[in-house]
Amino acid sequence: EGADFHQHTIRDGRRETSYTAFVKPVLHRRNLTVMRKTRVLRILVERGEATGVEILQGDRRHVIRARREIVVSAGSLNSPHLLMLSGIGEGRMLAAQGIAVARDLPGVGRNLQDHWFGPMIWEVTRGSSYNDALRGLGKYVEGVKYLLARRGLLALSVSASAVFARSSDALAQPDLQMVLRPVSYTFHPKGAVMVDGFPGVSAGVVLLNPGSRGHVSLRSPDPLAAPAFQPNYLSDPDDGRRTVLGLRRMREIMSRDPVAARVVAERLPGPAVQEDGALLEHIRAHGNCGWHQVGTCRMGRDALSVVDPRLRVHGIGRLRVADGSVMPTITSGNTNAPCIMIGEKAADMIRQDALPRRDTS
Repeated sequence: EGADFHQHTIRDGRRETSYTAFVKPVLHRRNLTVMRKTRVLRILVERGEATGVEILQGDRRHVIRARREIVVSAGSLNSPHLLMLSGIGEGRMLAAQGIAVARDLPGVGRNLQDHWFGPMIWEVTRGSSYNDALRGLGKYVEGVKYLLARRGLLALSVSASAVFARSSDALAQPDLQMVLRPVSYTFHPKGAVMVDGFPGVSAGVVLLNPGSRGHVSLRSPDPLAAPAFQPNYLSDPDDGRRTVLGLRRMREIMSRDPVAARVVAERLPGPAVQEDGALLEHIRAHGNCGWHQVGTCRMGRDALSVVDPRLRVHGIGRLRVADGSVMPTITSGNTNAPCIMIGEKAADMIRQDALPRRDTS
């Protein structure tokens, strides 16, 4: 348990993505080709081995053959979708879609997990929020700062600090992450996200280890058709109960000095929302996901696992998955750095397991 300022993957005012950090600096290498505006349609599987990928560029389809192996790194929503399109997944579902079954792996697409958070907003005293600087003429000033020097508020992450706490003293480790932001904003029904018109700060109360599980499933054999996502947020009653306790804990923090001296009023969920049922309804109505989806191609050795501890797909040679989908359970915190770690570890294992080259002529 504790509180600290967030660490961020920001360089020179820009989000440092895994692409800009790992790929862009080595684009000159002869053994690397980055293909833009290219869609992978399916993995080709022949005699129990992954032999290549079928891709779409513009309106033309091509096949790229793999000499050693194929690594799928499309994320926890797209990686299982690609496996299903390639005949790897629950056999009955694939057969019902007219897809030939290359490997019956019922765990593909299951075990979907994500972090769901309950939002809170407080109106605060002038000078205690970034809101004024991000509205009216102020936002143009900040825009100029950013465009000219990559500095100012637009060069920062909106989430500044966080508390990790336990919803119960009986727990061995924290199960709540309460993120505090020096700005407040509202999600409007048509999709716009607007900075609030009063000086405000906001918080997101995140349940770190949810019990709810969802799934990704195939709706069509057409690789250009989106799959179905069913996250089942808050389907485990204990998830809602613990998140409500997190809202109460956050209220307690904001009621203590020195921060309490800067608070004018609670705006969301508001002082009238006190009962557990009303707080749970607030979480359902106004909550949001953390875009931390994991688990849909989980690692393990049981019947519902998809990859082994070296990230190789069960029963299919020369095929691995390396992204957040291989996590058996979601991390107790943000998933960006752990996913980069998975990529680093996968690179080591691919080199250690170096397979003989295959003739692709």
